[in-house]
Amino acid sequence: MGLLTLHASLHENFHFTPGLANLSQAFLQWEMDEDLSLASRLKRCNSALEAQTLHGRVLSAHKGDRYLANLAIQMHGRRGDVAKARSVFDGIARPNVFSWNSMLLAYAANGHLEEAERIFQGTLLRNIMSYNLMMLVYTKSFYVEKAKSIFDTMPDRNLESWNAMIKANAECGHLIQAKDVFDRMPERDVISWNTMIAAYVRAENTQEAKAMFDDMPEKGIVTWNTVLSACNNDVDATHAVLQQMPEWNVVSWNTALTTFADNGQLFATVDLFERMPEKNAVTWNAMIMAYAHNGHLALSKALFHKMPRPDIVTWNTMLKVFSSFGHCKNVYDTMPGWNVVSWNIMLAAYAQNGHILEAEPMLGAYAWAGHVEEVRIFFDTMPERDSAAWSAVISSVSNAGKVKCAIFLMVTMNLEGFDVDEITMISILAGCSEKGLLEECRWYLLAMTNDYGLVLIEEHIWVIIDCLERSEHKEKFPKVSPLVYSSKNVH
Repeated sequence: MGLLTLHASLHENFHFTPGLANLSQAFLQWEMDEDLSLASRLKRCNSALEAQTLHGRVLSAHKGDRYLANLAIQMHGRRGDVAKARSVFDGIARPNVFSWNSMLLAYAANGHLEEAERIFQGTLLRNIMSYNLMMLVYTKSFYVEKAKSIFDTMPDRNLESWNAMIKANAECGHLIQAKDVFDRMPERDVISWNTMIAAYVRAENTQEAKAMFDDMPEKGIVTWNTVLSACNNDVDATHAVLQQMPEWNVVSWNTALTTFADNGQLFATVDLFERMPEKNAVTWNAMIMAYAHNGHLALSKALFHKMPRPDIVTWNTMLKVFSSFGHCKNVYDTMPGWNVVSWNIMLAAYAQNGHILEAEPMLGAYAWAGHVEEVRIFFDTMPERDSAAWSAVISSVSNAGKVKCAIFLMVTMNLEGFDVDEITMISILAGCSEKGLLEECRWYLLAMTNDYGLVLIEEHIWVIIDCLERSEHKEKFPKVSPLVYSSKNVH
């Protein structure tokens, strides 16, 4: 029971003296304010700690309040915590249509297609929003036929339904079907027109995009920016559109800025940058790259230091700038944090300059995280590869537990004419040991002397012993021990 309902019920069923009535009014007003405050916090929460606190309050002090529970589901959905959202949903005694839609939205926004389908199919409490959400789920997963099936079975449709169907077709490149839905719409809004124009722009069908733009009754800034992006870095076309635009926003300025910069028109780029009434991270990054591409590294660096709050994108921009000149390590070391883009830029720089030893720790981190494909790309982009490069990559992959991949690389290394050495073989044996692959360890130990003509060194022996310990097959130790210790090749 909500507080407003409770308030009415108390006055209907109980008689209050004037004094007690005032006290009751004050108490209920305090509770209502507390309820509204909690609802407001649930709607705007964006931190993990606050989400945990609010979650606890909804499930304890406000248990049974369906309205607040629905808001809690939405809060967890926004933050990507679908498990917490589901736990709140499961605790609602009688979910209403808003409860089901909130849970559906949480799954939809976080890419949980199967769970969203189960929620949608598991209730008869559906409204037009339920159908629209399910269409967006399918659109996000590029299941246009499933989206169409939902659209066709809807008992009623609104403008959002029609727009969702246009978007579903447009996102999958089905422009004819998208235009058919557009033509059949009983009414259209700016989203309908913008979706179609953007679809034609993405397909590089500028003729249809222009025709649609000309037919559009009212053109907003988003529409103009869509047409501006269709100019495809053509300076004259960009300039012509800009002159026709009734207003510019930061997106318009940035599009013009990047167009002039990409065409090497540095003076025009600088002029635009200095005249911009508002700048965002995209603006600063574009200008920094413009200076760098025109050989003005000092100006690029100076502009970076003037930027109010450099984000990770800006740092990566500077990293890329300096990598072109072979000086990116200092930038990398001073960055407040890194992401996969940062690592890719560094690996590309190392690869182009053949600095395999400096890259080895980063390669190991990549391989350990399961990004073996990135390690392979790094290796493939190296202009020249020597035995040291092969050994470093094999070591990185093996240390990350990808022993089969390491073995494949070693065989490939040999086939390409590079000799497998004792150090490379340590990586292979260590990888087998880590996985407890005793037989493989024995096989490569024999292959060392018989196939590769290598000598046994102390490190090989300790790896074999370690493998025996890990595999818990100490009874096989006598079979290996004579081979290891009787070898006259041990150094």
